[in-house]
Amino acid sequence: MPRASQASAPIEAEYGVASERTAHLDGYTVNFVSFHADADHAPMLKGLPDDACQCPHWGYVLSGQLTVRYTNGEEEQITSGDAFYVSPGHTPSATAGTEFVIISPSAEFEATEAAIGENMARLAAGEGATQATS
Repeated sequence: MPRASQASAPIEAEYGVASERTAHLDGYTVNFVSFHADADHAPMLKGLPDDACQCPHWGYVLSGQLTVRYTNGEEEQITSGDAFYVSPGHTPSATAGTEFVIISPSAEFEATEAAIGENMARLAAGEGATQATS
């Protein structure tokens, strides 16, 4: 049976405001995420349809708080101890000290990760995050 823990997830990444451990399990991506500072993901999702994440996610908040804004105008707060499902068409933000585990279908998640990577590169180059895809 495929499984992973924060200690065993083989892919490590540091993003300044957050750190992440990732494992790929039989068509799903599992991320263990820790935020060191408040962060809004909206600039990282520019260029995706509706400038929002189109991947569904399931997860559990270990500590802190996530805010999820949907393209239909709804907003929800997900806090420590909450298990959650986030549907496509959202932009998340997190407060410093937030830790969560998130599980996503790998195929959909890869498109989001590609856009985030392109926007991070643009921001690092001082270009701003205006378009992630053509």
